[in-house]
Amino acid sequence: MGFMYQTTDTAWKAEVLQRAQISREQVLDEVERRLGVHLNRDVQTSGNRNPSIGMPTRCRTWIRVNWYEPDKIFPWELSGLEASLAITGVPRPEFIQACHWTHSGIIFRAEQMTLADERIASPRSLPSQLPDVDEQWWEDLSQALRNLSQVKTNRISLPPTPIKREIKEFTGLELDTRISDWVTGHGDLHWASLTAPRLHILDWECWGRLPRGADAATLWASAFCAPELAKEVQRRFHDDLSSRDGRICKLWISYKISHADIERTHGPEHLERLRSVQTELIESPS
Repeated sequence: MGFMYQTTDTAWKAEVLQRAQISREQVLDEVERRLGVHLNRDVQTSGNRNPSIGMPTRCRTWIRVNWYEPDKIFPWELSGLEASLAITGVPRPEFIQACHWTHSGIIFRAEQMTLADERIASPRSLPSQLPDVDEQWWEDLSQALRNLSQVKTNRISLPPTPIKREIKEFTGLELDTRISDWVTGHGDLHWASLTAPRLHILDWECWGRLPRGADAATLWASAFCAPELAKEVQRRFHDDLSSRDGRICKLWISYKISHADIERTHGPEHLERLRSVQTELIESPS
């Protein structure tokens, strides 16, 4: 979990690709050859998490291309879309096929999935204004997350160790961060992984078991620079976010937001508000 923003140009100019000395056209040519598709190269979007590029095909499916250094691969990321076929009751793209190959020590992965023919709720994972969503959208999201929480899986999205370690690193305090309630969740739920006005949930590489409230906390944190939106998330997911586990997740994820990006892009008043919330969460963990 975390919040980054990149353009297609910055994704293609990633240092790892520069070292591999491979052009974007060579990468896309290889995708077409291996998956047997024709890409619409004029319509490209960038991922908000790992360096990645997405684009439609001429047969109205969607392709996502990722590249990884071998020592920075998280194994669950390379099977999340395939494993998501076990999920029911959640609107999302469905896996069709995938391929892997290597070039100059870099691992490439291309996935083909069904097309979620809706715009994303926000072009940035940290929106500064309310997305165009209605009551039905919120109800659909709540139901989808309830359905997802009941899915049985041995995938681990967020183990407890990073939460404890990183909260101590962030705060310098030995806080009681034990988690008591675990569910199945998305693992990277922000406003650029949701579509509107009709809901689809995108980006399934990290789904699995996580603390109850972790997805809602991520959605709340990613709405922090749009205060009315953050209040709406808090209201909609009050039970999860007001629980002890939910407040621990809110504290942890609030430190994953880039403070420099908030101050630079949204203004110092948002940063001061975030610090005030963090202090309150530390002083009243439950």
